[in-house]
Amino acid sequence: MLRSFAHPRLARPAGLVALFLMVGCGAARERIEQAQETHASGNPEAAYQLLAGEGSLRDETRDGLLWRLEQGKMAQDSGHFEESWTTLTEASQLADRFDLEWATTSVGEELGSVAVNDRLRVFRGSYADRIALENARVIAALSRGDALGAATAAKRIAERQKDAEVEQARRIKQVNDEIAKRGGTSSVNQLLAREGVDLSTAYAAYLNPLGSWLSGILQCSTGDGNDRQRGETELRRALAMVPDNKTLLAQVERNPYDLARDGQPQVIVLFENGLAPRLDQETIPLITPWLGLSTIPYPRQRRIPRPAFAIEASGGGSTVRSETLADYDAIWERDFKQRLPEIILRTVVMVAAKEAATFAATEPLRQRRRGGSDGAAIGEIAVLIGASIYKATTNKSDLRTWRSIPAEVQIGQLARPADGVLNLSLVSPSGVGFGSTRVDLPQVPVTLVWARAAVPGQLLVRAAPLQASYEVPKGAADESQPEPNESAEETTPKQPSNGDS
Repeated sequence: MLRSFAHPRLARPAGLVALFLMVGCGAARERIEQAQETHASGNPEAAYQLLAGEGSLRDETRDGLLWRLEQGKMAQDSGHFEESWTTLTEASQLADRFDLEWATTSVGEELGSVAVNDRLRVFRGSYADRIALENARVIAALSRGDALGAATAAKRIAERQKDAEVEQARRIKQVNDEIAKRGGTSSVNQLLAREGVDLSTAYAAYLNPLGSWLSGILQCSTGDGNDRQRGETELRRALAMVPDNKTLLAQVERNPYDLARDGQPQVIVLFENGLAPRLDQETIPLITPWLGLSTIPYPRQRRIPRPAFAIEASGGGSTVRSETLADYDAIWERDFKQRLPEIILRTVVMVAAKEAATFAATEPLRQRRRGGSDGAAIGEIAVLIGASIYKATTNKSDLRTWRSIPAEVQIGQLARPADGVLNLSLVSPSGVGFGSTRVDLPQVPVTLVWARAAVPGQLLVRAAPLQASYEVPKGAADESQPEPNESAEETTPKQPSNGDS
């Protein structure tokens, strides 16, 4: 059963003190960060349990989407595929609400981001998040034997990819216009130059070859002629993004379902390697005698070392090594570079507002001090100290990002061994294989073997039929099952309220 969501709006601002107190009340954010660190340390089960069952914290609307993204992927990485599907579907539904109904930020968010920092804004995620979310939903659906859910999520991937291309061009124009409206501030332009961001370049930030591949391969599996045509188009689209992938080229030239129909059942290995980049804060200090201490914070993206170079699959006398299909590190870096101008612009506005407030508070005291008032001098120093402490405490970058998704996804394909047994080995950067995992394959035309190595020394494997269908399983025709042509499940949202927090 899917749930409805309240409007993600901050409570009505009750002054600077209330906003300041909210910075210390991010219990949900702290729990998410704890789960992220636990997952990165190699304990996905403990990370999942930190987020599962915490309904009151999960419903804190500022971080509700990020919570569900992390919980859903951590459930998947620890083998809880039913929970993964349910939570990721909730996340997909919430993302749709943001796109269609709650796209505009509230007054409370805008005031909070200026008076405190961007961490008071609701986490809405990016289109890169949304595409990766649908990819993860497909894996969850296949792993739980839900061919209908896989078909629905596969079509949703194609829709989100198309939406992303339009959104990308709109965002570039919007940020350019905003910077120009504010006079093309030198601070913004200097920081953009420092980070190597060129707003005249239309980065293909959101396009995800894995999304196109999953959408294509699953549409080819339904047995519907129209789906087959759309599926082959998506596979060619994926190949255009990664033209050097020989496995994908072979699939475009000869569809694996055609090989299976000709008496050669196939096995496709999908290898999720490593963890997505994290965000760390860089700070530029500013010290002046009339405004005290201040800082300009901005986020810096950092890659996480990958636990393996590739994965080898062997069986029936054949051995194949996986090839990169989607470099999530590169996708996330392009997405981050495209969002960075907007982030820096909001940071400069935040810092300027605080400096203006500091100047307005100290200037009358400064004038009185120049007139010989000792009390005014002491008052000016006290105000500068208080303002400096406040700015040092609140001048923070928003470091929220989905970290449990892989750094890259690779694929490989081979004929199904006659004995139905596949052996997987991770490959080091030097090309040496290590470890061995036996996989018993189902007796189906095309099998997906999903392999997940988030950290060194761990490998989770799931073998399932690679099959999508629009047929509702018997006994499952209830409101938890989506209709074949629906992109998201329908629920009735609660009426938005200014009091939601």
